[in-house]
Amino acid sequence: MPSEIELARHACLPCRRSKRRCDRKIPSCDLCIKKDIDCNYPGTRTSERDSRTVYSQTPDSQSSQETTQSSNTEASAIYFLAPHIFRQAQLELPRPDIPIPAEVSSLIGDTSSIREIANTFFSTIHFWLPIVFKKGFFVSLLSPWTQRQTELSLLALCMKLCNTAPSEDESPNNFLYRTAKRFHHDVETAGVLSTHVLQAGLLIAYYEMGHAMYPASYLTVGACARYGLALGIYKHCSPTSAAEDEEMRGQRSWNEVEENRRVWWAVLIFDRFLNLNDPTRPLSTEDPTFDMYLPVDDTSWNDCTAKPGDAVRISTGFSLKIGGFARLAQATYLLSQAFHSVTPSAAIKDDTNDLDQAAQLRRTLLALVHAADSEAAHRRLDFCASSEMSFSAILLLQQHHFQRLNTIAMLDVGPQISLDNFWPESFEGVNRLITAATSHMNLTTTDPNKADCVPIFFTHVLYQVGCILLMLGRGTLLDDEIGEKFAVVKRLLLRMNARWRLAGIYADVLQAREIELASETHKTTRQFVCLT
Repeated sequence: MPSEIELARHACLPCRRSKRRCDRKIPSCDLCIKKDIDCNYPGTRTSERDSRTVYSQTPDSQSSQETTQSSNTEASAIYFLAPHIFRQAQLELPRPDIPIPAEVSSLIGDTSSIREIANTFFSTIHFWLPIVFKKGFFVSLLSPWTQRQTELSLLALCMKLCNTAPSEDESPNNFLYRTAKRFHHDVETAGVLSTHVLQAGLLIAYYEMGHAMYPASYLTVGACARYGLALGIYKHCSPTSAAEDEEMRGQRSWNEVEENRRVWWAVLIFDRFLNLNDPTRPLSTEDPTFDMYLPVDDTSWNDCTAKPGDAVRISTGFSLKIGGFARLAQATYLLSQAFHSVTPSAAIKDDTNDLDQAAQLRRTLLALVHAADSEAAHRRLDFCASSEMSFSAILLLQQHHFQRLNTIAMLDVGPQISLDNFWPESFEGVNRLITAATSHMNLTTTDPNKADCVPIFFTHVLYQVGCILLMLGRGTLLDDEIGEKFAVVKRLLLRMNARWRLAGIYADVLQAREIELASETHKTTRQFVCLT
């Protein structure tokens, strides 16, 4: 009597990719034997390894893949060209089966290696940029039946990109970066619309911003904004009626809604951070509104204890205790208001209403800093991204104020700085940031890993502090106190250069500005001596 044939619970991976009917025989199905290809089932060690490599394609499988890609393209086209038909037909956006390049597999390794990459990311960058649902990522990673292996591999690769600092003699445009960019482009071009792909794009942008890769970072953030609009995740932040909100939650789980909300806020944050040096440059996204939803508390989201009712709007103010990322979102909203106050036309107006609005804005920003301080102390946080963003907005308003005074006075020798024109909020910002810089140097001396927990916003606001100090000293830095503070800024920027090249470039720019201002001051002094 013939022995009973052992069958697998699910179709083998090659049959699933080629959309073939699998007989599920173990160790190899008849179709794989007939086509002379490796037969791997979900959950086996071989399938776990091979699911992250490029599969060789026979003519039959290639033809099947081309047919599948054609149907995927048609469905995606209907989604954009006739959305009402797409909804009426209850169609779903396709998930193209994209093979994972061998170089990607070699960079991220097996499941245990990916888990190590993710753990590093979640213990550092995730600290202030919590846009990936930790539990969901690991569940998908460990599940042998997940349909998102390609997207997970892409996200893991971009996590590794952000975790890894180029060596001193290595360009940031290295093999890891180029591989991540190419793989992200391939997945995006294939028509995949998913949150993981957008998260990967944001991590690429984060790496580019941290290493001053321009205009790449500006273009990447712009592409992420478009991708987010196509994905529709902006709706999870926008104010909606209760019925629409319930319908939205019905289509996705609560954690997915919250994750999408956080990802869209990251797009808004990055878009505005890139414009801090040139607020007149057009943004890729509309300004956040006063009634938009904020992310829920970071700790409760990571612990899976957050509920839909925990979500609050920007209009809630600063009275409630919310997470650090929500505070960063509030600071981003206020930074958008600051951008409107520093337009070129505002520099030539002497409007009392504008001055009053700017004064109210900087008081609100400082109130946000104080609200974040109490929560940071309660949660024992070393660095607060929202405070850094808030002080960036205050110092931006301060610099604009100096430029405005200079324009009105019709002077040609640069902003005329005096302590009378220096706001109390700016004083507090400079002093507190210098204290934070000193603390950071001491902290990273004892624990170098702490450098990865510092937001890249810190590099920019330190640069702003350096510019303010130079303007106060007019380049000569005769005041010992100003000179000491400026030295602290330069030392920290040079130290941070080992992690983020943006810091080193800011240090070089400050040195150039120091020489320029000192030269102007010396020239003005000589002219004064000649006149007397």
